[in-house]
Amino acid sequence: METQHYQAAFLPLLFGVGIAMILCLFLKETGPAARLFPEFAD
Repeated sequence: METQHYQAAFLPLLFGVGIAMILCLFLKETGPAARLFPEFAD
């Protein structure tokens, strides 16, 4: 196998991890936990 095969598989994986991290941060600020403890909200 050539490097191009690995790069073709790695790029979508990298985007998926990036999207997951962004969603994690967004849901941490706006998810159910934020509504349960409003005194910690800004």
